[in-house]
Amino acid sequence: MLPGDWHNGIKTKKNMKRIKELTETALILIPQNARLAVSKKDLTEKARSFLESFAGPAEFVIQFNYDYCRARYIALRSVKSALMSEFIKIRELAACFDDETIQLWLEAWLVNLSQHMDFEINESQAKETAIALVEDLYMLNLAEITLLFRKIRKGYYGRFYGKFDMQTILTAARQYRIERGKILAGLSTEIQDKLI
Repeated sequence: MLPGDWHNGIKTKKNMKRIKELTETALILIPQNARLAVSKKDLTEKARSFLESFAGPAEFVIQFNYDYCRARYIALRSVKSALMSEFIKIRELAACFDDETIQLWLEAWLVNLSQHMDFEINESQAKETAIALVEDLYMLNLAEITLLFRKIRKGYYGRFYGKFDMQTILTAARQYRIERGKILAGLSTEIQDKLI
């Protein structure tokens, strides 16, 4: 099931159309990444293993939608547990695929968030916010980005007043990074090196 497939039991055609467009864009813009054959040796073992589980970037964007990740990482309810989980990081995903794939992936998550929160998000808002999130959150792993979006949905970092607000999302990202930094500061240097 794609992110945002259902909202209060009613299929929302507009958001489904946007997610379909993002997926189609991924299929067009991200041809099976010929450069990966050359650069695969430069990937970490974790990234290499993750990459091998997908036929290509589009499959990642489709499979790792918000709903799938929420179910997959539901047990990780604290910033510390998500951080310590050591799942693949956004920067490693970008090395597996590319920044544009990760941007499209986060755009789909933002469309899903807007549907859940019952506000509209236009294409340029989704794109600009996704670009900023890739820049600001490259060090987070999949469990952490999922936890961040869960906390945004629950209102931990502020409210949306009937419309999308990029600053609220980016402020939430910064607050999450502060929480994460406090946890990292309390860990040994050896563990910090492993997690960073």
